[in-house]
Amino acid sequence: MLARLYLRDFALVDELVITPGPGLNVFTGDTGAGKSIIVNAVALLGGGRAETHWVRSGSDSAFIEGVFELPASHPIWPSLAKLGIDDEPGQLIVQREIWPGGRSQVRLNSRSVTLRTLESIGPLLVEINGQNQQLDLLRPARQLLFLDEYAGCVELRHSYRREYDRRASLRAELERLGADAAGRAREMDLLAYQISEIEDARVGPDEEQQLLAGLRRNSNLAELTALIDGALGALAGPEGASNRLGGALEGLARARSLDPESAGSLEQLRVAQEIADQAAAELRAQLETLNPDPAEAEQLAARMRQIDDLKRKYGQSAAEFAEYSSRAALRLEQLQSAHGRIAEIESELASIDEQMGELAAGLRAARRRAGKRLAAAVLDNLSALGMAGARFAVAIEALPESAGGFGGRQGGGMGPQGADRVRFDLAANPGEPLAPLARVASGGEISRIMLALRCALLQNNAPAAIVFDEIDAGIGGRRGLAVGHQLWKLADRGQTVCVTHLPQIPAFAQRHFLVAKKERAGRSQVAVKELDRDSQMAELAAMTGGAEAAEAAARIKVRAEELMRQLNPAG
Repeated sequence: MLARLYLRDFALVDELVITPGPGLNVFTGDTGAGKSIIVNAVALLGGGRAETHWVRSGSDSAFIEGVFELPASHPIWPSLAKLGIDDEPGQLIVQREIWPGGRSQVRLNSRSVTLRTLESIGPLLVEINGQNQQLDLLRPARQLLFLDEYAGCVELRHSYRREYDRRASLRAELERLGADAAGRAREMDLLAYQISEIEDARVGPDEEQQLLAGLRRNSNLAELTALIDGALGALAGPEGASNRLGGALEGLARARSLDPESAGSLEQLRVAQEIADQAAAELRAQLETLNPDPAEAEQLAARMRQIDDLKRKYGQSAAEFAEYSSRAALRLEQLQSAHGRIAEIESELASIDEQMGELAAGLRAARRRAGKRLAAAVLDNLSALGMAGARFAVAIEALPESAGGFGGRQGGGMGPQGADRVRFDLAANPGEPLAPLARVASGGEISRIMLALRCALLQNNAPAAIVFDEIDAGIGGRRGLAVGHQLWKLADRGQTVCVTHLPQIPAFAQRHFLVAKKERAGRSQVAVKELDRDSQMAELAAMTGGAEAAEAAARIKVRAEELMRQLNPAG
């Protein structure tokens, strides 16, 4: 059970300690007094989502702590051991701290854990039942979950869902591989062509630069030939330097015969002529290599166009061509092996379908067995809640063939939760036909059905604390005693907390807490006080109202005690 609840700087609470006990704990108070603050705080201990506005204005953070006393046999301890929290069973302290910016922290026995961890064990600690849950009861999916919880087949349902999800994943892969065989063949042909085109081109790492140099040389060939030919003429032509130097040498040679001292430059001129002749010979040799070759020029241009085309399709370099080819080869291999993978998937799907069929059949059998028991238990509880003439039934039907996209061997469709759809039917009054709960139940009837269902389910597995937040909505005083009596009986199986406006319900409480809003230092402050018998009678009278409130409250208390003694004469 929840043995202690501590709040600090939470909503309108400055600091507050509440010590619920075993059995039925009831919270009453005026509308707006802050009862919902208590419910929200308990919900946080079970993994509920925190709201940043719950941090009290002007405070750094809000802090909530719950101390749970749990026997060694409680199923939460093995779950905690798997999380590395292997404290000796007996007491579990859950702490939540919330900061205004949205950051929060969760601790279990002083160890920090994630909110997801608390959410995973939360259903074993706390269950909240309020008006939102009552509306949720009208949904077929929630009714199916109620039935599966009662039948004890939730794990079987999880096993089925795992197979269902695995089947969906394989079907999606199969669709990608085999839905467009013609498209796959076209892609394979394209990839093979691209790989072949890159490999056949055999582009070298520096080939493009070499081609560019050759093309530049060919484009400048005519101008280069003219320039070299001109230089050669200036050296070796009729009026070239070599002939002029030869004429100078002849003149100096005659001058030396006439005057030996007048031919001092003769040797220098002879060296200059030899240099000119050598340069002319080199230029003639170079000219022989500059003969234009149109075929070579076209070959270079064609190769350059081929590389430009490859660059447009596959990258900007030989390295990028090779990388593209490798990726294309890998994709081609995947597509070529698709046929084998399709066969593997089809084999897996056949096995999964067989497994799902067995699991769905097991779910259907468990649901049908439990449906009759659940209907009987709910009817017993409804009778105790003042609906003795009502009829309640759990209808289990096969899903239509279209559900889930495929059928099961037992006929009908296969959906994510099995091959069944479940509907709760009600006839609230004698002589009326059964009809879906969502169509025929009034607000007060839904409240009582919710309580009747919860009483039936909690026979199997009760959390440490179950909270009913205004479960009496839509119920008048005449039915209030029945609801209070049923809550009191339920509390015998585990700690029950109830927030109510009906005086009949706290008349059954083992502990009665009054929630009030007060002003202190100019600020609103929520206070909670546990009532003794005299204070409780005064609160019951205030809740009853009217000129004879005290007498009415006394009658309610006497009647509640009579009902409790019927089941517990020694009490």
